[in-house]
Amino acid sequence: MAMRPDIAAVLDSVINERLRGHADRELAAMHGPMASLNSAIARDHFVARYLKWCDWCMRQAQAANALQATWPDWDGSEHPWRAVDVERAFFAMGRAA
Repeated sequence: MAMRPDIAAVLDSVINERLRGHADRELAAMHGPMASLNSAIARDHFVARYLKWCDWCMRQAQAANALQATWPDWDGSEHPWRAVDVERAFFAMGRAA
């Protein structure tokens, strides 16, 4: 199964940790448990958080594209933003250079 990078993003433990206590309340509300998804309720809560995260990433990409903003690839080519690109940028924030 192929993912759709225009609408799908990754919500992993690194992203989740960056969401914890984030200054943006919408983002902070997406933080939650990543382990012990054994119950249906826990899985449902994770899926709801994941969908909110993907929606946020899509909205950020749409806003950047509305401003005709692009992101530079390693080869110097410019690309329009997709949800996965926003997620990757969020993931990279705060990493040691």
